[in-house]
Amino acid sequence: MSLTKVKVLYPLSCCVPKFFGELFYVLIFKFLQSMFVGKKYELWYRHSLKLGYLQTFISDIDLTLFFYDAAQTKKIYRKAKLLKVARKLCPIIGETNIYPYTFQETIFKNINYYEALKDPFLYNKIKSKCNPSKIALAVFWARAIDSDKNNLISYARARVNKWTYNNNYLDKEEKLDTTNLSMQATIAVIPKLLKLNKTEADKLEAELINYFMCNKDGFDEFLEWQLCFFPHKLYKMRAHAYKLNSLQMNILEEQVRWEIFGALTQNYNFNSNKIFIEHLEGLQKIVINKNLIEELTTTISLLKDANGPTAC
Repeated sequence: MSLTKVKVLYPLSCCVPKFFGELFYVLIFKFLQSMFVGKKYELWYRHSLKLGYLQTFISDIDLTLFFYDAAQTKKIYRKAKLLKVARKLCPIIGETNIYPYTFQETIFKNINYYEALKDPFLYNKIKSKCNPSKIALAVFWARAIDSDKNNLISYARARVNKWTYNNNYLDKEEKLDTTNLSMQATIAVIPKLLKLNKTEADKLEAELINYFMCNKDGFDEFLEWQLCFFPHKLYKMRAHAYKLNSLQMNILEEQVRWEIFGALTQNYNFNSNKIFIEHLEGLQKIVINKNLIEELTTTISLLKDANGPTAC
């Protein structure tokens, strides 16, 4: 949603009682769900509507489409196309993560624990397959900032509900003060999660503030904290990956796992696998963990084996 729309809709959203806002959203979902009745797949909502931090008219309805058998590729693309049409007709409908049966084993090996928690139905299916860690939480936190950066920079008060909920994942000494929500304040949580000394903490904060505020992809200068948190965006910086220390490389690898998750759950929302395959092949060149290299190879093979929507 554009910042202009947020500024217009936020005062209105504050006037709508939470119950009526949630009811409005659930009715929209129920109408959409009626088009996805089947024994071999299921559609549900996640994030703000499911977890109770909905901001009416500002939040959207993020969805999960889960397949229980090896459905034909054509069927998956048809369902994805229907969701894309619905999203165009109703802007409140947000992102859909699609879980084809043949992709699920690889997805579950690489899903971020805290991202899974924000999809409770999914988490209950896979909770034995993913584990919490401070690195996973730092990556989740950085991704949340990245997706919310325009609001955090220009109109943070519209996102207090979201960040108040995210605070639930933090220990007492790590908590974000949501009464003074800002880009700088959210970034300052990350060095606390990683237990950095003051020198490294200041460096990390400066680099990430520079990254978010400049809003550019592909800086030429090597800045290690930017690279380890955003290897999927900073293409020009990747040649310096060998300079990262062990903590930074672990962060980079967690970010790469998120890219595997994203490629496999978003693949059917696009018209071609090519962009995902090329992207993952690029990441494969900077990873040194053999197990993760194998996961990338497996993911690329899965994407290459998946037929494109033109086959429909």
